[in-house]
Amino acid sequence: MGHITILPTGACQADYLSNHLPTRYMEDFTLLGFTVSTFSRALELLDNAGYIIIRQDGGAQVKIASAEELRNIQTLFLTNNLSYEYGDLANTIYQA
Repeated sequence: MGHITILPTGACQADYLSNHLPTRYMEDFTLLGFTVSTFSRALELLDNAGYIIIRQDGGAQVKIASAEELRNIQTLFLTNNLSYEYGDLANTIYQA
């Protein structure tokens, strides 16, 4: 399927996005992902659960094979009391 992005809460999402936007785009751009309260703990939980993590400047990408794995990640965070939000990480990009 692809990957899902994980970013720390309060981090400058623009720093991460500056390296992950298409070269040329003229339509709406959305990047769904998680922002987590404790980034290192989130990566530790995902690693221990067997997910492949690609660490990058300002965040990470987690390889997933299906939409069901998104629910599994949410459950993993919930059961380990890790605060998170799931949504559009590119919501601050103005496109005109």
